Amino acid sequence: MVIGTQKNRSAKPSVSNLRTGFVPEIQGLRTIALLLVATFHVWFSRVSGGVDIFLLISAYLMTRSLTARAEVGNLTRPVSFLIRKFARLMPLSYAVALLTLVAAFLLTRVTAWPELTGDATAALSYTENFRLQAQTADYFAADRSLATPYQHYWSLAIQGQVFVIWAVVHFLVERIARGLKASIRWMLLVIFSLIFAGSLAWSVWYTEADQSLAYFDTAARLWEFAAGSLLALVQPWINLPLWLRSVMGWIGLLGVVSCGFLLPVESTFPGYAALWPVVSASLIILSADATPTRFGPDRFLASRVLERISGYTFALYLVHWPVLVYTLRINSTPEAGIRLGTLTLLISAVVSVVLVHIVERPTATWSKRGKTVTNRRRPRIQLRSLVVVVASALIGATAISAAATYSTRAVAAYHAAIEQADYSRLGANAPGNVPDLPEFLPAGTDSNNDWGIVSSNCVDIDVGLCTDSGSGSSAAERSILLVGNSHIAQLHALFDLTAGNQGDWRVRTQIATDCNYSPSFMPDYPECSELWRNAEDFIVSEQPDMVVILGTKSSTDGETLLDLMPGWVEWIKEVSPETVVVVVRDNPRFETSPLSCAARYGWDDPACQFDYTYSEDEELQQTFELSGALWVDLNPDICPDNVCPPALGGVVTYLDDNHLTKTFVYTLAGEFADQISPRVPWWPVNPYGDSPDN
Repeated sequence: MVIGTQKNRSAKPSVSNLRTGFVPEIQGLRTIALLLVATFHVWFSRVSGGVDIFLLISAYLMTRSLTARAEVGNLTRPVSFLIRKFARLMPLSYAVALLTLVAAFLLTRVTAWPELTGDATAALSYTENFRLQAQTADYFAADRSLATPYQHYWSLAIQGQVFVIWAVVHFLVERIARGLKASIRWMLLVIFSLIFAGSLAWSVWYTEADQSLAYFDTAARLWEFAAGSLLALVQPWINLPLWLRSVMGWIGLLGVVSCGFLLPVESTFPGYAALWPVVSASLIILSADATPTRFGPDRFLASRVLERISGYTFALYLVHWPVLVYTLRINSTPEAGIRLGTLTLLISAVVSVVLVHIVERPTATWSKRGKTVTNRRRPRIQLRSLVVVVASALIGATAISAAATYSTRAVAAYHAAIEQADYSRLGANAPGNVPDLPEFLPAGTDSNNDWGIVSSNCVDIDVGLCTDSGSGSSAAERSILLVGNSHIAQLHALFDLTAGNQGDWRVRTQIATDCNYSPSFMPDYPECSELWRNAEDFIVSEQPDMVVILGTKSSTDGETLLDLMPGWVEWIKEVSPETVVVVVRDNPRFETSPLSCAARYGWDDPACQFDYTYSEDEELQQTFELSGALWVDLNPDICPDNVCPPALGGVVTYLDDNHLTKTFVYTLAGEFADQISPRVPWWPVNPYGDSPDN
């Protein structure tokens, strides 16, 4: 931020000039720091340490200005100071945040809109760091395309919070010092030294305990601001020879540039490792003086080029991240590379220049020309600055409210469309075409949570997970029991949908994680033993019409027969002869998630089309059928022509590397009926009910 102009660099400055004069080296340093942030994000997918320098500089300039004014009798007025400060920050930051939201509504799925509106709200309210903490966001994730386009607002949020804290600290200390007739500078030194020591200690501990949360923590960052304030307080007392200033300046500049390359920022910041950029920047600031050196970096840092660029760096910081995120998403890549990264930076630069000239500078010029209202009982308030702050807040709040209302209605309409979807024409029932849908069902992150069974409401079972759907009554017309592991749980959706269209049917699903019928395994897994005992008790007492189990267990290398299951099938037929036992073949598993692959590379990318080879062993089916069971193999519909795609017939197939989405399982009900209804008279030929043309 440019504060005044420095007319004469040749004369030795007085202490007063050092406190208040414009130091172009600092503008150059801030320009380099913010350029490092943008280029490291785009080209290297790393963190440069530039933000830490920016935080230091912001506190340095603030304390230098406020202290110098206080020492000549102009004590800090927090309200008027903060109005002026936010009048400079809000127009541009709000404009970028709202434009990013518009881009989000144009480029992202409907179900992501409420989350993005929440991100925008946090960005506008200077609370983005708290939101990222609550979401346990990974700031250092390699795939930037999956990040929120508002993630970089965390530093602006912390800066805004510290501006308020620092203004209050200056206000209180200055008045206490005046009452005690003590030195304002010395009292501030004591206070900021305590903040520095306490915050640094907390930062080191918190970084070791939970670095991902510490990174966004305001208290863990206060020491960086305190370092800048301490530097501003002691600098007027420091007088260094030219040769030492030159050496310090080069060491500092080398430290600033090399930090992101040499330090493991992703695992050590903001703890003690952040001292590297903070100390490096401090060396440059201490080496700055009105008298230029002969061989120091001050000539470069004070150059007209860096000074001109500095007028656009704040805009570049705000713009580059959303441009990067959406460029990566559009191109379905986790990293930009040289060409795409260069294009990203060029687009960001152009947008930044435009926004500076149509938003930032016009509002700044207009607000500075306003009158200041002075009243002994009230703060000195520049009316136009107040208008800028209030107008920005009103525009932001109105836009967010409208976006929230619009996104809520859009999501409700989307879910209504899902509820009314004709599953007989989607997914496995439409493998050769993509239905006319706005996006794959279920959309986006909904796929990650699209489980077939998500509750436990069986009053008589307190182990594992048990769901009674349909009538849930033992007097139901038909009773079906599914028992086993999570791959049985996902099939619950198929039976729940079918039962819902048939009247008084009861579907009970009992599962425990990774629990197959294996007496040798059960003693080490009491919950699994209890699961099968409960299932046996239910079969004996309720005599269900159907029991559904898995007959194989798949792996990334193939599948194995659950060799004890045929014997259990025979036991069921003995204790409940009329029960139909259905043995389902396990679905394929993969090394990586097809959904994650598609999110990264695209739905049609060959890398996301996983090969699957069916077993030709007819004895597998015969083994179960000889024991009295009906064999069902749904894998040809999950992986047509031996290829398992991330989406089929407009529906996402897998929610992770081995579980099917509930929505896709709905579409398997037709194939299940095709295989079962010829052998089970009471099973409906059309499980989807009486939909048109079915």
